[in-house]
Amino acid sequence: MQSTFKFNLISFANKLVQLSPIKNGWSVVENLDKYLSANAVKSINYSKNELKIVMVESGKLVVYNASPIS
Repeated sequence: MQSTFKFNLISFANKLVQLSPIKNGWSVVENLDKYLSANAVKSINYSKNELKIVMVESGKLVVYNASPIS
């Protein structure tokens, strides 16, 4: 597992960085169609085998899981 991620941020004109924490193996990146994608989700409940999400409005959702999702 990579504990650090290094990058150069020369100016704020072309880069947007969003950090999405991993909880119980899940990371909700959120709705990539939104400029502030983290604001697309109202609430998240994490467990080892299940993820329950309430979104502000319907849309595409990007989710990472450390294990294969069935």
